[in-house]
Amino acid sequence: MRNIDATKTHPYEWRTMRLFFLTALSTAFACAAPSRAANLAAYPFNNTLAPTTVQDVTATGFGAAGSRAVVGSGSNDNGSYGFILITQSSTSISDSVGNKQYAQFTVSPPEGNGMQIEQIQCIASRGGDSSPRGIALRWSVDNYQSNLGSADVTSTWPKTRTYTFNVNSFAGASVTFRIYAFAHEISQAEPSIRFSKLVVTGFPIFYAAAVLPQATRSTTAKDRYVIKGTAHDPSGVSRVEVAKRSAHAAYTGASGTTTWKFVATPLKTGNNIFYVRSIDASGAPSAPVKVTIRRTRAAP
Repeated sequence: MRNIDATKTHPYEWRTMRLFFLTALSTAFACAAPSRAANLAAYPFNNTLAPTTVQDVTATGFGAAGSRAVVGSGSNDNGSYGFILITQSSTSISDSVGNKQYAQFTVSPPEGNGMQIEQIQCIASRGGDSSPRGIALRWSVDNYQSNLGSADVTSTWPKTRTYTFNVNSFAGASVTFRIYAFAHEISQAEPSIRFSKLVVTGFPIFYAAAVLPQATRSTTAKDRYVIKGTAHDPSGVSRVEVAKRSAHAAYTGASGTTTWKFVATPLKTGNNIFYVRSIDASGAPSAPVKVTIRRTRAAP
């Protein structure tokens, strides 16, 4: 079984858009807890189109929503498989796109977090001997306008080849992938393309905890004030901390986690500056939030 890199050079505009997209996100997610690459979702096609997922991501089944192709699963003496059966003759990827001959699946990051998608890899073969037959991968990020990669499928079942599509992109929300298939010959007896396995490789990105004071500016005539707020993180909030005068000063623990409070005392006349941050379950801090408490002079 051969391994083929099916990724092709993208148009200049697409490369520029992806570079801008990733650069703009790099700062925003700098506090994310690191993760290791793994199989985010796998479709073993053992008489089912359902995926297996790991590391808190979710994925839909391999399906045909909006497609004019028939998508299903089956098995014979040579093994089980998923398949795309095209319903209109297509001799190129552009034909299959125009004729809506595809299967699709959606991968979603953990709620409130993100994911890095490294590769989509599938083990595929032709369902019959006729050619040409091929596949291309597109995604919802650019509304399915360009190929992430494409390849001619040259092996006939039960012989297979592995096709690798390099994605290497961040996703802050659900992403739908479509595998377009083309074949000149239409046969109801044999699928156009068979898949014995499909794997999405990458890792989830868990953002640092977010802390939300009820107010970032308050006024009091007393020498003490209770700062209150909430904190949230899908992986859990371990603690909330407060520092005086500088975000780089020593932090003191507040009372509570997802709902918290801190007694600020003694307060001097004028502005008193505090910084509040939360720490998630992995120990990653959120960006500190500045809270200003103005103490007025007590009435004589």
